[in-house]
Amino acid sequence: MSEVLTNVIVHLLNRRFDLQLTSTDITFSLSPDFDPASIGVEFLRIATEWYQANLMPRSEWIRLLKANEMLSPEYVDDEGVQEINEDELTQPTSEQQDAGLSTADKLKQELEKLKAAKLGAS
Repeated sequence: MSEVLTNVIVHLLNRRFDLQLTSTDITFSLSPDFDPASIGVEFLRIATEWYQANLMPRSEWIRLLKANEMLSPEYVDDEGVQEINEDELTQPTSEQQDAGLSTADKLKQELEKLKAAKLGAS
């Protein structure tokens, strides 16, 4: 559940009943039926393709990932991007840089290799 909503509920309970609760003192959950943004795996794949094709803003894509528990509700995109950019495992090799391959291109090539290997093993 949203940290903001939890804080609002804690504030209301403290104010109404003169309590000293913190947001860690209460827990609750809602049925998935109440989550209008929860969508299926296939739609998330399509939304990712839309994002990659520049048909959807990154902020909306991140919101969908959070709503479907693929990212933590506390995820901060600027911090995530910085962490990715500082991770040496996600940086292109000098050969890839020379060839003009981005990290996304590198990932696509690796996925194609995995698909081909999987199809060859079948």
